[in-house]
Amino acid sequence: MTRFLFCLACLFCFWGSLAPVLCEDISVWIMASEVTAGRSPTPEQIEAFHAKYPHATIAIGKNRTASQHVLLANEAVFEAIQTFTDAFNARYGSDLRVHVKLVGWHTDPLGQLIADARREGVDIVQVGSTWIALLAHHEVLRDITDLVRPRAHEFINVAVQAGHYGDPPGNYAIPLSVDIRTWYYNRQLLTRAGIDVSTIRTLADLPTACSKFRQRSRAWFLGLPTAADDYSTLHLAMTWIWGWGGSIITPENRVDLLSEKVIDAVAAYVALALQGCAPLPGRDGRGLRLIDIEKDFLRDRYAFIIIGPWIQDALDAGPAGPYVNLGSLPGPDGASPNMFTGGSHLALVNSERTPLEEKAARELLTGLAVNGIQSAGLSPHKAKLEQMLRDPKMKTYPMVLLRQESRTFPTHPAWGEIEGILLNHLAAIFQTAAVHPDIGADALRAVIRNELRGAKNKIDRLIAPSRLPVWIYGATGLLVAGGLLLLRGRAHRQGPGKEELVRRFRRIKEMLHAAKVWNGRLDDANCDSVRAWLVRRIDGVLQQLLFFKKVRDPRVQDILICVRQARPAIAGYKDEILQTGRPVRAYEERLIGYFEDRIRPLINNMSDMLETYCVPSNRFQAMVAELQKLYPFKAGIDRKLGSLLIRPEDLYLCLENLLENAHKAVCDQNTPCIELQVRREVNYVTIAICDNGAAFCEDELTRLMDRGHGVKDVCNILAKWEGELSLRAASDPAVKPAVVMKIKHL
Repeated sequence: MTRFLFCLACLFCFWGSLAPVLCEDISVWIMASEVTAGRSPTPEQIEAFHAKYPHATIAIGKNRTASQHVLLANEAVFEAIQTFTDAFNARYGSDLRVHVKLVGWHTDPLGQLIADARREGVDIVQVGSTWIALLAHHEVLRDITDLVRPRAHEFINVAVQAGHYGDPPGNYAIPLSVDIRTWYYNRQLLTRAGIDVSTIRTLADLPTACSKFRQRSRAWFLGLPTAADDYSTLHLAMTWIWGWGGSIITPENRVDLLSEKVIDAVAAYVALALQGCAPLPGRDGRGLRLIDIEKDFLRDRYAFIIIGPWIQDALDAGPAGPYVNLGSLPGPDGASPNMFTGGSHLALVNSERTPLEEKAARELLTGLAVNGIQSAGLSPHKAKLEQMLRDPKMKTYPMVLLRQESRTFPTHPAWGEIEGILLNHLAAIFQTAAVHPDIGADALRAVIRNELRGAKNKIDRLIAPSRLPVWIYGATGLLVAGGLLLLRGRAHRQGPGKEELVRRFRRIKEMLHAAKVWNGRLDDANCDSVRAWLVRRIDGVLQQLLFFKKVRDPRVQDILICVRQARPAIAGYKDEILQTGRPVRAYEERLIGYFEDRIRPLINNMSDMLETYCVPSNRFQAMVAELQKLYPFKAGIDRKLGSLLIRPEDLYLCLENLLENAHKAVCDQNTPCIELQVRREVNYVTIAICDNGAAFCEDELTRLMDRGHGVKDVCNILAKWEGELSLRAASDPAVKPAVVMKIKHL
């Protein structure tokens, strides 16, 4: 027996010594470069790709066809990593596996990194340069000063500095790419319209040139991204804000969004779209992404575009065209550098690794940074930028740097969140312009000021300096941490749902709207009764506001901020209502004036905010009509549908993914048929997508995941909005099998 136990122990030790060799692997997240043109890959090409790179995955929030296209277009990334893996295994006699995942720039990658990178054991990540401070602050990244410092002299200084964080600063990332935005124009379109590009010397010259261009051409003059999920929406807006001498945050750490320079710049920027120089968001509220504008620029549908160096790959791949790189275009004063320059870095995630995995991760990170990734953009290496100066096609980019015509965002731990805030409010300005295309200059400035004020308030809370020493907050946190964790868990279990919060918010807006006073509403006979009625109405609003006082749900952060800011104005309205002793006419005019000055803007702001949390029936039907142009299907929609509790862009993505899946399922049928059935039920709106492809059984949700790329994204989106995705199986012959979304309604 003793001999048996001894042998068993030796066997376990033997397998234990082999385990690291057998199971060593590292995980890499790389940002996917977009695909602008070209044919989709064939099934044979896709199969060959996955056979060659079995550990390659992609999650960019697009349908399967588009995702596979992007995956194969980024093959150079996988080839470089596979070459490293083979050399590493040969050198160390290991069996290392490298899992590579392409992540989309438009799928909230920063949020994914903070929430999932360490939990999923990711080792290397490509990050936007402005994210590094925030990720280091959250301890997602590991300090790699020992890797970066010996090579820092090889890179341009601005790229190295972007990877710094802490006091004293350490290096948390190594430069990978530089994204320098420059202007391109279509020579043929401008020549046909009689436009001499040399007459456009500053941004202030664009409206005049656009007016002349529109008289002689059907193409768009300029492409402006307006989508809230595209960082380029902010990057291009900064061309105007910096060009007018404005800034987001001053060197004194003060938010400067309400300065007249910023207001003037944004007004000039949005006015180009209102003038017809650039397209506004569509009927479904979806803004344009830069990738969409780039595709149409290459089809001669835009005369001007501001874009990064990646477009040169598309220009080199296609036939020689009329496209010219103009470089920079300054603001009216011509003094402020205004071309956005960003980029990306590679960083080491603060995950657990074996010694061999740590060695592999550090070597791979350094190798990719030094050698570059073909799809990442311009190299930040000084030697390679110097080579570009000798290339007529590429010399504009380093010249923008050398002439100091570019600017970068500040290095700030909260900048990732600040970018998100600015994106949402800029997109909201364009959405308002799309709804009111005839808006006047003064009204436009009021809209801009209101949106930027909302952005400023949120950013102020992010960057406000502590009034007490840091150690006091730390000590307090240690004392109450356990209790707070318990309370937070209980609050999440017992707190109101998003549906209830949005419903009450809308009720407040309706009650405020009903509490308005108009000319002739009051007279000597009814003054007291109207006053009493108004007081009851406003008391009801204030009572509803109390409901939000203890809510801490981050999913409705905008609503909570709005409610807090609304209370003083509403309480002030009640004070005005309670005033007595004035003549009836003067009293009425006072109430009307207060309502229009303080309450009306509040109601408008609440209406705009509600549009980001729900989809009304008419907007849903517009979405369906838009999708029917892409995927032929029949639609049956209840007439009294109400508003769906989901962001418009989230709903559109869910519908697009499921319709794409259905379209693929029926493509082999002789008579393909897809139907969309929408019904209002007690608490939900059910959206069923039926097709005559392969049927499903009750337990085949997993098969649905496999059948359709993007279905997991649909599940995740619906879960955020307290909805769900399910199958209606074919057990009843009278009922068609379907994929069913359940979304709460208001």
